[in-house]
Amino acid sequence: MSLLEPDVHVFVIRARSEPRDRPGAAPEWRFWVEHLPGGERHHYRDFSEVLRFIATYLPSRALLPERTADDR
Repeated sequence: MSLLEPDVHVFVIRARSEPRDRPGAAPEWRFWVEHLPGGERHHYRDFSEVLRFIATYLPSRALLPERTADDR
């Protein structure tokens, strides 16, 4: 696979939890995502933002749920 293929997108996602200052509080998640072909990198605190970033590289038809025969 060539990284120069226009229809191929490769992403690296790193996720880590960080403890909070309050005892007993749930850890806070941090996300780092990189689009490898373009080198664009972003940091997020909400995973939905990671998905939104990835969606910018995909055609809208890729984001639609697949319909099965049972859905019709």
